[in-house]
Amino acid sequence: MTRSATPVRAPNNLFEQARRWTFVLVLQTVFFALAMTPGRCQQVVDKTPPFKIGSKFSRGLQKYSGITFFSEKIGNTIAGAALRHRTGGSVKVRMRLYSLTDLVAGKVKSLDVSLQEPQLKGLAISGLDIKTDTPLWYHYRRGKGKKTGIDAPTLIAVKARLTQADVEKALNSKEIAASLRGLKLDLPGLDDQQLSVLQPRVSIVDGKILLKAVLNVEGADPADGIPITIIAKPVLEGDSRIVMSELDVQGEGITDPEKFSEFAKQLLNPLVDLARLDRRDHAFRLTNITIDESGVAGDGKLLLAPRP
Repeated sequence: MTRSATPVRAPNNLFEQARRWTFVLVLQTVFFALAMTPGRCQQVVDKTPPFKIGSKFSRGLQKYSGITFFSEKIGNTIAGAALRHRTGGSVKVRMRLYSLTDLVAGKVKSLDVSLQEPQLKGLAISGLDIKTDTPLWYHYRRGKGKKTGIDAPTLIAVKARLTQADVEKALNSKEIAASLRGLKLDLPGLDDQQLSVLQPRVSIVDGKILLKAVLNVEGADPADGIPITIIAKPVLEGDSRIVMSELDVQGEGITDPEKFSEFAKQLLNPLVDLARLDRRDHAFRLTNITIDESGVAGDGKLLLAPRP
């Protein structure tokens, strides 16, 4: 009688498969543990602050005990309420902290602020987003020869959104009108006389600036001035200057619009020069600016430095 062959590899196969899956699970567990190690996560995510913060032990103790988490929640609520009281509108604040101890010292890992329809003095704006690109240290108490304010250089990303109504309201403000009236240009043949822009009115049409004004010799009767309309597209030049390009000048008595457009470029440009607003403790630069029928949107960087 012939004995039937019995499979002898099945147990070995099952054993090898079980051993292989066990090895895979062990590897996954090891990799997961390495990924979740606080020290390794901190090396990847955190930015090294330019100032001294609490010890690693103190920060770890406050983090894993929940103190840092609740401090962030309470700090966001208090900061949001304070900003809402000052600016109105909708306010969202998100702070990321090193620890409660560092927060008390004015040291913050990052700060994001979003304002919708804020009521800012002298500025009509639909939305403003502010985000720190570097850790923030704010000295909120005077003492030991220090003033209140930023205690370390801080770079802030700024995004602003203005509707067409916001832009027209801002451009027709007393400050802008006064600056446009002060634009002057020396011209050959006028001796000591200068031309100036009077009664400026500004609006946005098809993504371009529409300026209606009166050109006149300074000191002359305003009735003798020449009404003109200038249509131009604002363009960002570099990161600090906004200039008017594609100028189209319209007005009675202008016999050579092309030459007069060149004259208007010299008269009006630059429309904005942010470099002239630089101070020892702050400077602002634009990354891009977009103007269309809906309004104006722009991104920029604000550098804050400790006050001298």
